[in-house]
Amino acid sequence: MTSKRSSRRAPAQAAAEVVESQPEVALDSPSAGCVAESKPVDRYLAQIDALCDDAARHDAIGVLVDVMAWYLARIATSRTDPTMATADIGRIFTSHVCDLIQQQRVKAEAERAKAEGAAVH
Repeated sequence: MTSKRSSRRAPAQAAAEVVESQPEVALDSPSAGCVAESKPVDRYLAQIDALCDDAARHDAIGVLVDVMAWYLARIATSRTDPTMATADIGRIFTSHVCDLIQQQRVKAEAERAKAEGAAVH
C-alpha cells in the first residue's frame, strides 16, 4: 500500500530551496501572548527542537518543513470547518513571524547602539 504522502516530491524540494536560501535564525519559543505556558507547550517545543536539530544535522531542513506543513494540513482538514482551521493556522503563523521579526529588529538595534556607543568612547 502506498501513501499519497510518499508520492509528493516537488513540495519537499521547493521547501528545501526556500529554507536553504534564508539566513539562519534562532528559533525562540512562541510568545507568551500567543500560547499560554504549559506542560504540553514545553513538551511539544522540546520535541520540535529535537526534530530541528536532527534535520540540521542531516541537512534535511526542507524535508522537515514539508513534513510539518503536511501535518498542519492534516490538522486543518480534520476539523469541522477546515477553512476556519486553515485561517487560524495562518493567523497564528503570521503572528509568530511578526514576533520573530520584531525580536530581530530589537536585537539589531541594540547591537547598533552598542557599537555606536563603543565608537564614541
